Amino acid sequence: MLDDKRLSGRTRKAMEAAISKGVRIVAASGRCFDALPAEIRQMPGIEYAITSNGAAVYDLRQSKCLIRYSIAQDAVEKIIEMTKAMPCTYEAFWDGKAYAQADYIKNPCKFGVSAELTAYIQATRHSVADIVSFMTAHKHEMDSVDVVAENELDCKVLLEKLSRANQEIYFTPSLKNRIEIASCHAGKHKGLQYVLKRCNISRSETAAFGDADNDVEMIRFVRYGIAVQNASKNCLDAAWRVVPSNMADGVAIGIENLLSLK
Repeated sequence: MLDDKRLSGRTRKAMEAAISKGVRIVAASGRCFDALPAEIRQMPGIEYAITSNGAAVYDLRQSKCLIRYSIAQDAVEKIIEMTKAMPCTYEAFWDGKAYAQADYIKNPCKFGVSAELTAYIQATRHSVADIVSFMTAHKHEMDSVDVVAENELDCKVLLEKLSRANQEIYFTPSLKNRIEIASCHAGKHKGLQYVLKRCNISRSETAAFGDADNDVEMIRFVRYGIAVQNASKNCLDAAWRVVPSNMADGVAIGIENLLSLK
């Protein structure tokens, strides 16, 4: 994808060529179902989407959730307790939608969100008056939680606390000031494992593309794990191959190269 989260023309063409050759393409995202780009949800040939970092897997043809791993309610309580003294806010993912506090949606930049992502946040988050009260009310049925800190240092401290906490959670940093937290049964690699089993496809004939830490396990899980050049260090280290950046059509180039192997 381009930096504005749209598919480039070359990437779309490469994906369509792969689909025409019988390749199964799966969308794998940290986004909830409701926030997936329409061009992904509506592209003929893309049948499945792994959402919220593997907390929920959807059949795109029916807009139906096939499997969901809700975060444990005691983990939600612990996250709130661990972060109550931090200058931070939260994004709560429930039933395929993202919820956030009204003042955060109005001004995401206050919490370190880049100007480029502000429009995306404002278009995809549903406003609630008190996000902590919302999380408490839905703690038994949430897909995942994002903690958005006002500064990077607090985020690093929270990562250390989560590493020591005796909680059955899966967590990963995405942006420098954001930590994504889900059930220990989640992870994009777990969602992909579910789809592969459903489609009777082996890991040895599977490729995955990524650019962030929440892609690392998935990159390692498949035979052809590919990172774009502007990916995080952990993602680059995990990759079987590195392609040009997303802005230089790296994913398209990677797909074209893979198709030449077939």
